[in-house]
Amino acid sequence: MTLLKKNLEALKKNNPDLAKKAESTEIPGNIRINRSKSGFPVLKLDGLHLNSPYDPIKEAKNWISRHSCEIEDGEPVVLLGLGLGYHLLELLKHTERKVFVVEPNMEIFRAAIEYVNMGSCLSRVKFFINKDIDKLYEEIPFKYLKYREKYNINILKHTPSLKSNNEYFDSFLKRFEALKRSSNLRLKILVISPIFGGSYPISKYCVSALKRLGHNVDFLDNSPYYKTFKSLENITDEKNNVAQLRSIYINLLSEVIFARAIQVKPDFIFALAQSPLTLELPKRLRELNIPLAYWFVEDFREMSYWREIAPLCDFFFTIQRGEFFRNLKEIGVSNFYYLPLACDPEFHKKVFLTTEEEKERYKCDISFVGAGYYNRRNSFLRLLDFNFKIWGSEWDLSSPLSKNIQNQGRRIEPEEYNKIFNSSKINLNLHSSTYHQGVNHFGDFVNPRTFEIASSGGFQLVDYRSELHKFFKIGEEIICYRDADELREKIEYYLKHPKKREEIARKGQQRALQEHTYENRMKEMIAFVLERSSDRLIKDNRFNGNNLEKLIKEAGRNSELVNFLSEFKDTREIELKEIVKEIKKGEGELTKVENIFLLMDSFVH
Repeated sequence: MTLLKKNLEALKKNNPDLAKKAESTEIPGNIRINRSKSGFPVLKLDGLHLNSPYDPIKEAKNWISRHSCEIEDGEPVVLLGLGLGYHLLELLKHTERKVFVVEPNMEIFRAAIEYVNMGSCLSRVKFFINKDIDKLYEEIPFKYLKYREKYNINILKHTPSLKSNNEYFDSFLKRFEALKRSSNLRLKILVISPIFGGSYPISKYCVSALKRLGHNVDFLDNSPYYKTFKSLENITDEKNNVAQLRSIYINLLSEVIFARAIQVKPDFIFALAQSPLTLELPKRLRELNIPLAYWFVEDFREMSYWREIAPLCDFFFTIQRGEFFRNLKEIGVSNFYYLPLACDPEFHKKVFLTTEEEKERYKCDISFVGAGYYNRRNSFLRLLDFNFKIWGSEWDLSSPLSKNIQNQGRRIEPEEYNKIFNSSKINLNLHSSTYHQGVNHFGDFVNPRTFEIASSGGFQLVDYRSELHKFFKIGEEIICYRDADELREKIEYYLKHPKKREEIARKGQQRALQEHTYENRMKEMIAFVLERSSDRLIKDNRFNGNNLEKLIKEAGRNSELVNFLSEFKDTREIELKEIVKEIKKGEGELTKVENIFLLMDSFVH
């Protein structure tokens, strides 16, 4: 058996997909395999040696010696760059910790398993080969940086590999550092809500999440303007005149945003879809050096205004990728990022009905919460023989569904959602469509209700979405259906199996609370902003974004520092300039701690 076949057999046991890709990969002409003076094979890429042409084994041992402290402390160890793997093999002799390898070049990986006996490392090591940076950060262990406040990863660099693909590894390290900073940095963020619509409650969840992360948030709530905006249509029957009046009103609200931005002087503005921004506003904000981040929580196929707003934003976040990403690139947008929707555990949580009136109102076998889109009106006609309650607006009260529609088809407040989710044996979730008869088989985004029902501990049946398996284990944490027949079949099955419902709902809730909260999404959003920003956001005098509780906790056993910081107990958020101001008010000889803060201030200025 050749060395290549031996390595492939070992790899197939642990990672059959990677083995298949490696086996079908050919080594191109720009990769040369030579013999070192010590007799071992070495790799040369475009004229650059990735291993020592003299003695790659000795080189690997010296590399280990330089990184001995990092190998001992980290959990896990991430190795950037593979070469022919000599340093990886040496690393495994010195650590029992989990080891992950990031190598963007599949041809280099193929050369390594063809020319070097990789042995047990193929079963011990998790390889990330030729992975897109965004998708790489959806993998373990990197995704934990998005979900946990502190997660230690030791990065070890194979310098020749970094030189051979500087752009890729530089992007990886920028993302890595940005995610770490996003847990500690405190920013001043102006959040802009829409006037009304589905993205309005999302804006409030984002504000709460950002505050919990320790940021200084100013919320411009535009919902009070909805009544006036809506009343404009009563002034005249001429649609063109109504449109003109609305445009004037949006211009006024955009001026309000600009005025607030001047007043607040935020590090950046975070606006939700359909916020009242004119196309001129981003340009004016740029003149003030205030970046604009925009979260387009819409289906790009249904709402096309992204074509105008996306090129004007400094950062553009989406709930779809694939085709949407290709379209954004075509119009010259580059600073875009996939940011799925989520849940707010402080809001979407388990509740128990306390009165007979509530139980009568909300309890049912099947429920649905949402607007009466075409595909829902069509699909639900087949479910009328069940104990089925429909909540939401835009339903036809003269249709056969009228007996199932609750609250006279009026919009319900988000505060009622949890009562419905927790009172229904089965929560139906059917993503909206204006032209499908039922399930949209090409649906490529996951709606907020998916995460909200899960967070609340409710059991749900959701139509299959191409991205859903990346959030939940289908069949274990969430149950899907692909058409009306399968939906009916699964309703009947799960109504008869309450224990299975409870177990699936419990696992789904656990996953939602761990990974799919707005805190996680906002941390990820800020990490992208930091990654793509200048150093202005981190080189200021905000004492690196800590709040008082964090500072005292991190001061630990340094009693002098703890006592000093405790003097600011009435101030939750603390900035360097405020500390210095208080020190200068004092009298007498400066303490050691006070001298340190004054020295820090001198460096800033």
